[in-house]
Amino acid sequence: MKQEITKQDPTNANNEGDQLDNNSALRKQVRKQAHKSVSDIILANYRKTCAKQIKPSIDILNAALSMAKAAKLNDSFTETQFEQEMARRIDLLLSSSYFCEDCQVNSLEPFAAASHFVLNGWQALADYLLRKPGAGLNPTEHWSNPMFDRVKMASYVPHIDKMLTGEAVAKSACDEAA
Repeated sequence: MKQEITKQDPTNANNEGDQLDNNSALRKQVRKQAHKSVSDIILANYRKTCAKQIKPSIDILNAALSMAKAAKLNDSFTETQFEQEMARRIDLLLSSSYFCEDCQVNSLEPFAAASHFVLNGWQALADYLLRKPGAGLNPTEHWSNPMFDRVKMASYVPHIDKMLTGEAVAKSACDEAA
């Protein structure tokens, strides 16, 4: 018996392989995005906008945050939910003695510094709190002006205001550092 050998069209074979690569890359991208919260997507868009600025002012930073929020906020994820998430992250920072010591060393007001630091995203916050190498404050001249309203943040997480005014039953890390 004679065996027939069929040749495949090389352009067709490559396209099929490319299609498989594209499908797996797309699946990985979708999986990666599925784990990001809307807050983190907003913050990523904010950081992209700020990175394009030559010398951002506090007004430009506020406008960039407003634009990033406007692009993602809707009925299922509101501005209040975003601010509540940021308030919880600020509370985590203010509860850290490392953060308060770093603020004291850099002559920063803790709430203002925390309001800027949380805009770096959840991973930067986790790396800093876990004291990973290379994770630090890296403040700019804008860190003296808070990005969020302190009263509004305290309404979401009352612990924030108590920590900053020293009314907490157990002294906060920032009060001990002072």
